[in-house]
Amino acid sequence: MDTRWLVELFQEVGLEPDQAEQAADITVRRLLRRQRPPRKGRSSNLIQHMVRDPLVSVNRIIGKGDEGLPFVDPDTQTLSVAAFSDVLGDAGLDPVVSMAFAKVVVEAYEPKDLYAPVWKALGNEGELDLETLRRADWTPLRQLFPDLAADQLPTRQVAVKPKAQRPE
Repeated sequence: MDTRWLVELFQEVGLEPDQAEQAADITVRRLLRRQRPPRKGRSSNLIQHMVRDPLVSVNRIIGKGDEGLPFVDPDTQTLSVAAFSDVLGDAGLDPVVSMAFAKVVVEAYEPKDLYAPVWKALGNEGELDLETLRRADWTPLRQLFPDLAADQLPTRQVAVKPKAQRPE
């Protein structure tokens, strides 16, 4: 899957070429990880994170998918200003500037513009169906980016202390 469409998207809204490439790289990584920005009003706690991954897997097996597509606001079904603002901020733009550019992206593009190349890269034909795409297995796309696995957060192993034994 070529990511030039993302570079062009960011250049068309006014980013410099180097910023557009960096934003495209961050975007494709978040897409493939299906990483969504935190929603306002939702507290994030350890139990939610521990339960989320198994529930996502079960939901995909039974055909319900997960919470939704990255970069799509679940309430409005439009592109998410918060998600693009996060990407642009991580690409080095000032927070106020990143919010302004994110608003331009959301006004200029629709989810189908962002996800059509993903739809085709997964081998689908015809008109893009966001609901089908949401439930799809994106593993083949992740395999096209071998450095993505190295980019994951490292896991920490917790040392387990041996139990004290009673003296005889």
